[in-house]
Amino acid sequence: MKISPESMKSILLLMTIAAPLFGFVILTLRALLFDSAPERLIAGVARSSFLISIFSLLGLVLILSWGAVGHIPELTLPWFKLGTKSYEISFASDSFTLSFLALVAILAGLSSVFSETYLHQERGYERFYILLLLATFGMNLVIAANSLSLMVIGWEFLGISSTLLIAFFYTRSGPLVNAYRAFIAYRVADVGFLMALLYAHHSFGDANIIMIIKKFADPSSLHGDPATTALIFGSLLFFAAAGKSSILPFFPWLPRAMEGPTPSSALFYGAFATHAGAFLLLRLSPVIAGSTWLSVILVGFGLFSALFSTFVGRTRTDIKTALAYASLTQVSLIYVEIGLGMYTLAAVHIAGHMSLRTYQFMRAPSALHDMHVREVLGVEARDHSHFFDRVLSKEFQTWLYRLAFEEGGIATFYDRWIVRPFRNLSGRLSQIEQGSERSLERSLARGVHHLSPKHDVQREGL
Repeated sequence: MKISPESMKSILLLMTIAAPLFGFVILTLRALLFDSAPERLIAGVARSSFLISIFSLLGLVLILSWGAVGHIPELTLPWFKLGTKSYEISFASDSFTLSFLALVAILAGLSSVFSETYLHQERGYERFYILLLLATFGMNLVIAANSLSLMVIGWEFLGISSTLLIAFFYTRSGPLVNAYRAFIAYRVADVGFLMALLYAHHSFGDANIIMIIKKFADPSSLHGDPATTALIFGSLLFFAAAGKSSILPFFPWLPRAMEGPTPSSALFYGAFATHAGAFLLLRLSPVIAGSTWLSVILVGFGLFSALFSTFVGRTRTDIKTALAYASLTQVSLIYVEIGLGMYTLAAVHIAGHMSLRTYQFMRAPSALHDMHVREVLGVEARDHSHFFDRVLSKEFQTWLYRLAFEEGGIATFYDRWIVRPFRNLSGRLSQIEQGSERSLERSLARGVHHLSPKHDVQREGL
């Protein structure tokens, strides 16, 4: 049976995206059905998944470069049908998508190899690799999905695996509390994504990304004012992206997410989670370009977040926390670039920052060791005097330091107006659910008693 170049291209694209999912299923089933496995086997399954993804993508690029396929069509597969409307699994396969799929596979593979030694004999070794594979598959969906309906699935996979990895060391209370903070930030921000999805189906008739881009390229095809439509739809997307990227006011969860293992910090907060929101906005950049006010919102929030995280990061002495604030600064600048319409620069910035931060997070333990060695050898550190030390007075520097050290009170605002209301609402809904279950149990008990044999005998006697 001869396989056409178009079919081969589709198969290789599916293998690139779904290879981490196969590894996730294998390790999950193995963990449920059997006892603990050797670390070499667990790491081997993960490494094989990433190698399959990388080589499949390499084969796809070779087919395209040889000109076997004149163009790169989108890959569409049937999903489900609801009434008269059909929903499809649709993947984009343009050069922009393939480039980021390659970057994700390489960075995830490097993190997997690094973790083999870093997490050696650690409790939850297999659990880490299961979540790593799930997160990589989620990121692949976010990058390649050509529909917001499919993208939201990868978005949620990325969020739940991120939360569980923050709580990786669950025997301590700190990781659990901080995982709960991240979970709340994700849940609140995901409301924006779901509302954007509903708005797309209501206003555009579908959530296909290419279709949405074409509609904004031809504003006459939109219902109502194109600028207003772009502002509403884009604001919902920005709200969702801000929560995933830890842009203000959602920033408090990111530095506290450093409770997780260093490899997960490198992958999620150096590469995946923090850039997923920026990638979403970059993918739908015609929406941003359709509203001047939306561009102003992105630039304003991006500049304020970048300035804020720069000052706060200078007050932190923990290396991972300092890197987290440095990541937030760069991601905020990426949002500024998207708001200003510099999309190519933003794409290059995302790719470069993903690579740099992943390396820095993985290098952090060794950097601390090198610092201690230099201290033992008596090597003096360089004088890191800054511009602010020469320009600002000591009194103003002290006031600025206190303000940055206390995070400007934004963390308190986050706890009081985001975490606490969400927790109270969850508790109230839980009470309602428990009350409903008790009422249902009483109703069922009365029904069973009414239909009992003794009751039937009494009725027959009457």
